[in-house]
Amino acid sequence: MTRCLDCGQRTADGRHSCPAPAPLPEVPGYRVERLLGRGGFATVVAALGPDGSRVALKIASAGDAIAAEQLANEEAALREVGPPVVPAVLGAGRAGESPWLALELLELPTLGDRLDEGGGALSRGEFASRAAALIDAAAAVHAKGYAHLDLKPENVFLAPSIARLIDFGLARRLSETRAPRGFAGTAEYASPEQCEERSELDERADLYAIGVMLYEMLAGRPPFTGAPNDVRQAHAGLRPPRPSAFAPVTPAIEQVVLRCLAKDRARRYQTARELRVALDQALAASDPGRTPAPVDPAAAARPKLERRQAGLLFFASGADAGSVYIVEGQALNPRERTLRFMVSQNDSISSSLPGS
Repeated sequence: MTRCLDCGQRTADGRHSCPAPAPLPEVPGYRVERLLGRGGFATVVAALGPDGSRVALKIASAGDAIAAEQLANEEAALREVGPPVVPAVLGAGRAGESPWLALELLELPTLGDRLDEGGGALSRGEFASRAAALIDAAAAVHAKGYAHLDLKPENVFLAPSIARLIDFGLARRLSETRAPRGFAGTAEYASPEQCEERSELDERADLYAIGVMLYEMLAGRPPFTGAPNDVRQAHAGLRPPRPSAFAPVTPAIEQVVLRCLAKDRARRYQTARELRVALDQALAASDPGRTPAPVDPAAAARPKLERRQAGLLFFASGADAGSVYIVEGQALNPRERTLRFMVSQNDSISSSLPGS
């Protein structure tokens, strides 16, 4: 699965047609070499700097106030977090109505490249090392007081022993609350709270995105695919299929991944450190020769659960009414055996039929 650099659409076979791309932007003092990526708010190109060094230039869309704000936000986050987890900021300025950043050029494969190259799922050994590096990188960002909020395979560069993260345009301080401006991010990796456009987001949204990437590294596909709106609705309201339905995954590792994907963020791991310990223990349980990381007692504390609303669904069954279990619901038409029910947040189902 790859993305078109010009329009951002995913394409399974690398063949894709889209409208003629816009010309590459120009920045005085830099010689643009090639396009690296293009999104709704910015274009990224490889370029030669005034001193002959090669850099990545990120140029905000001309005259777009939101794009300019995101680029300024990204610069602040990158400078705060710093290398090696993120690329170094080498310069900043404006080219006409377009602010730009000059960044360290990371000429490394991304996790997206690796997943494409391997046909999806990674080997057990590579999964363990890549997952640990990804979680540690997110932990470093969180330790600096930021949530990334757009973690996905294309934004994770694979260095030999670490992961390096890019694209901090949506990042925010953990203490910050922002009024929603509509959905922003990548649907396949967005947490339920992002899909619902909530104003309060934190590091647990990143842990959900990491859970999606762990799922993809194991199963060769993310839990939900399809049109962006359908995927967002699935993240908000559908239980993900178990990764073991698509590839051999041990129960211990599967439970770690599924906990990351809990709809209620209070049911997820609360910190990247807690997730790292749990994954290491799950890997050790599946491999007696592996030594688990020590348990952090503070990370094991779980906060109070949040209230969430669940939507009404319709369920049709040919079974006898007495054999169907429902939650907080009632039979609407016994003859047709059509039931209306409400699924609880943790997806557990208990009988509430009369006489059961």
